[in-house]
Amino acid sequence: MTIDELYRKILRIGRRANYRPEEIHRKFLDALPLLWLEKAEDISEHLPLDKLTKKLYEIELRQIARYKRNKIFDLLESNRTFWQIYESLPVSVSQQQGIFLENMQKVIQNALV
Repeated sequence: MTIDELYRKILRIGRRANYRPEEIHRKFLDALPLLWLEKAEDISEHLPLDKLTKKLYEIELRQIARYKRNKIFDLLESNRTFWQIYESLPVSVSQQQGIFLENMQKVIQNALV
């Protein structure tokens, strides 16, 4: 669940239960995982809930983008290494096709992990 989804869920529940804004703020902080709670404290948990949520969500989006960028880089690096190995092998065409399929399957499996 993303920070934004958590915020919307807590807000919806809080409104149905007629919680005051301070209670909704406290419930949101209570629902955060420890890592995010520490980030909220670093940012300032005394900000209005919508602003705090927006800042946390921006951090979360940057982390997601960084993770995806690193995954793509790792896949490209694996692919480059594969081609370096593949091109240096002095084997027949039929053997090359078998090696190619095996290594491509490994690259794809590693990328999905």
